[in-house]
Amino acid sequence: MGALSCHLMVAMSLLVYGMILISGKQLTRASDLDVDHVIPLKWAHDHGGGAWSAAKKEIFANDAINLLVVDDGLNQKKGAKGPDEWLPPNRAFRCEYLFIWEQVLEKYSDLVFSHQGNLIFKEQFNSCSAPIEPYPGSTPR
Repeated sequence: MGALSCHLMVAMSLLVYGMILISGKQLTRASDLDVDHVIPLKWAHDHGGGAWSAAKKEIFANDAINLLVVDDGLNQKKGAKGPDEWLPPNRAFRCEYLFIWEQVLEKYSDLVFSHQGNLIFKEQFNSCSAPIEPYPGSTPR
């Protein structure tokens, strides 16, 4: 990935979680950033990934479709929560965030929501009425 692509991905990731656009917060240090697993590693472990081999866990942990560069404070607030407990504060990105969840769940089909979590996810996802533009690096629907 070239320098321009890297800067573009970081800028888009920051915009999606909303810190620059919503709060006006300026990030001045690299330590202000985290690489977020959209589907958190602990969530994956607790929802089917605990049975994976070490190799599959490593593949999942490094899979680019599940990674975003985000504000470290938001990543800490999110923790290991699924979309039934946490969504990005940038409302304009929530449908895209849910779309990324859907893509990752399709790729790792042995990850499953609880019954209640699945109902909430489907309700949230189905409320996204407009077509979703794929996030860079993701595959179109």
